[in-house]
Amino acid sequence: MKKLLGILLLLTVQVQAGTLQKVGELKIIRPAFLSIHDDQLIVSQFGVFHKGQVSVLKGLKNNLENLQAAEFKTLIKDRKITWPNEVRFFEDNSKWAGVVSSGFLVPGKSNGGVFLLNNDAISRFRSWFGVDLQVNVPFFRTALTQISPKDKGWWYHRTRQYKNGYITARAKLSWGKGEGELLYLYRKDTNRYKWYAEKIVSGPDVHFELHDFDNDGEQEIICTEFFNKRLTMLKMVDGEWEYSVIDDTVGEAFDVQIADLDQNGSVELLVTNHENDEKAAVFVYTVNTDSGIEFTRHTILEGIVTKQGGIGSASPGKAEAFVADSSNPAKPWVLVNGDGSQKAHLLRPKSEEANNWEYTEEILIDTGCTVGQSAIADIDGDGGVEIFVPAYDKDLIHVFSYIK
Repeated sequence: MKKLLGILLLLTVQVQAGTLQKVGELKIIRPAFLSIHDDQLIVSQFGVFHKGQVSVLKGLKNNLENLQAAEFKTLIKDRKITWPNEVRFFEDNSKWAGVVSSGFLVPGKSNGGVFLLNNDAISRFRSWFGVDLQVNVPFFRTALTQISPKDKGWWYHRTRQYKNGYITARAKLSWGKGEGELLYLYRKDTNRYKWYAEKIVSGPDVHFELHDFDNDGEQEIICTEFFNKRLTMLKMVDGEWEYSVIDDTVGEAFDVQIADLDQNGSVELLVTNHENDEKAAVFVYTVNTDSGIEFTRHTILEGIVTKQGGIGSASPGKAEAFVADSSNPAKPWVLVNGDGSQKAHLLRPKSEEANNWEYTEEILIDTGCTVGQSAIADIDGDGGVEIFVPAYDKDLIHVFSYIK
């Protein structure tokens, strides 16, 4: 029996040991943040000397068969959004189609904001004629609705739905020192047209995620604090947000994903920092809720070398866990967008055992330039993922498919 189980386990591992093969490239100016929604590839584009915009490639499944002929269309182009960061579409929202967070510390781009994409009759009418949300047309300015304060000098990376409003993190530089705030954006019943901003706490400045770890019916917020160099948590206690520090030795904390990384039924934190020396790393935090909410750190990749020159270049960017083959799921792989390392790093688990945090690093691609935020999804429906890796400075997106 043991021998039979061993053979079955070996066969399972062999099925999981497929490869990611490059299938082509897409050409687009300054691809930065990528996401996939309803068979569409959404691309944020920005640059110091470029006007920011968001473009879309529709019919992604069909375009996989002929990437060279793929044609992007402008989705959002507006003078209010000069540096679009993350674009997030809602699955079910009758009023709003999605949200854009914008702005950065670059001169002329620092007045950012949070903008909702209208999903009203006018916007749908325009989409039927292929115009989408191209809000540079003056008559259709209302296709974007700003819900963040119009404070100058603040920029926004991420926004998430929360109860009847939205939570967002923002950052600014003041006399050379960085600061951040986590805000709750909402409307009052007495005025459905005005948006209000309530500061939850100072500190969070880049990315965050929400999850109910202790199953008390209230979501906790895990925040990266780049300028304060720490990972923090906000928990609702008796109607008030309680702030605590998870890790103040993580370095310049950048991105966080919450996912079940070892398929044991419980979630972990997947965290990156953003450093320009040997401290550049990727971490997993296991979660224990036996008594409160406690986190234990495990380093899964370290010593990432930054090759990209220029002020502020560092590594890595976002790390994302994904199941390579949904028809035979195993422990997720991890794609690390190297940013200043110029590489897309692929981490494969060495063991299928729960609570084993050893990975083998492979270089999916060395782009020779800054790597933006990739997008991962099964586009053609064969169970294997496709991965879109933006090579920012070379105006290319490298496309990979999982081959069993």
